[in-house]
Amino acid sequence: MGNAVKVFGKNTTSSLLLLKHRNIIRWRFFSKPVGLDLYSIVRLAEGSHLSLLSFFIFILINIQIMEHSISVKQILIDLISIMPQVEKEFKSNERYSQLVEFLSGKDYHEGDEPYPTLKDIAEKTGVKSHHIRKQLEEIYANLFAYDYDYTFDFSEVEIRMHVDYNKKYESFRCKELKYLPKIGESIQLPFLKAKIGIHFFYVQDVQHQFELNKQIITLFLKGGFYNSYWYYRKHKALELGEIGIGDEYKLYDFQLKEKLGLRG
Repeated sequence: MGNAVKVFGKNTTSSLLLLKHRNIIRWRFFSKPVGLDLYSIVRLAEGSHLSLLSFFIFILINIQIMEHSISVKQILIDLISIMPQVEKEFKSNERYSQLVEFLSGKDYHEGDEPYPTLKDIAEKTGVKSHHIRKQLEEIYANLFAYDYDYTFDFSEVEIRMHVDYNKKYESFRCKELKYLPKIGESIQLPFLKAKIGIHFFYVQDVQHQFELNKQIITLFLKGGFYNSYWYYRKHKALELGEIGIGDEYKLYDFQLKEKLGLRG
């Protein structure tokens, strides 16, 4: 596997492991602390081809991450958001089978079911709450552990389009596109003219979301033609506080331009 050196901060309960293999630097978290002196840090930085300053910054950032306590409630929500993958990977494991079977039995992510509490899960499965907590932590840790080597699968692709023209809105879904339009590119949608009043649009924004076993790509389309200066000026105004987020949604573009003194 290559050279391995453990690193930790004296006031932490975790340690870092730097794995150097084929010039790839990988960092891992471990629960058992070990010692490290300044000489070791310098030697490790030299051996990994990192600048000493970068190395120290990296250590400090990761010590803060290690000392941050992870919410089990958030772990539960996170796992539910990728439940098909959790079910496929862990349901056959006897240790986790009851928990995974319960969580995959209802659509907590996209349905109307409220997220279950540890107490709910314990009552329905017969597994004690502290065991459920431990199992959730273990499953979550395994997904990101280097030695477990899990590979996420978001092979399904869903395209969503949100269309806006003069405060008229429409949205629809479509199957995977062979070419994904980028910000600023023009799109013609003749089948929307009756609903929106226009058929030519440009891509205002592109967002990617990964959940369940899908990559959801959302294209935000705006009626008209792309103006690179206006795109820049509006975002500059938002950053400087010249207009608010609410203004962008409440006002028409011509009203925003008047507010910024671009039109008399």
